[in-house]
Amino acid sequence: QMLVNSATLALAYLALGRTQDARAAVGKAVEAGPANVNARVAEARVTAFDGDVTRALAQIEAVVAANPGNTDALLLKADLESARGDGSSAAKTLERVIEINPSGTAARFSLIANLVQRGSIDEAATQLEAVRKLAPGNVRTLYSEALVAYARGDYAAARPYFEQALGIRREVLGEKQTDTATSLNKVGGRL
Repeated sequence: QMLVNSATLALAYLALGRTQDARAAVGKAVEAGPANVNARVAEARVTAFDGDVTRALAQIEAVVAANPGNTDALLLKADLESARGDGSSAAKTLERVIEINPSGTAARFSLIANLVQRGSIDEAATQLEAVRKLAPGNVRTLYSEALVAYARGDYAAARPYFEQALGIRREVLGEKQTDTATSLNKVGGRL
């Protein structure tokens, strides 16, 4: 119980920007359970947050080697591979997550963005078909719809999806919340 709490606490501290507290909490979690997956994943997140993506990737690869079916570790691995500019490896890692958990959406949303970024729009559209069935009306599904339409150059089709997604973000997060403002700025630049 303490392991999970310390690892979760570390992530909460990261979200608050309290990196020293995050490092301390993750240190306690790793010390209490060196083989605990949650502690090791949190450790890699803190390392990445500190800006050492190479070390974080090595840490998470060790976790994945010992726990090849852990989707949280694999999702972080894909994020770190993307951060290093290796979109192809990230896509392969995301495909592994989808094989392990075909009904999950997190990997599919990330894979759609990855494929669009790498110009594989038809493959992104294939993933989008699955997401439509798994999470209809989800804000990330709407955003993915917009992203694929935009990548195809169909700006008129993209716009309502962006607007719906932003409407949900405004409703849930509020107008002044950072994520809402960031979304508005990103979409404003696309339309």
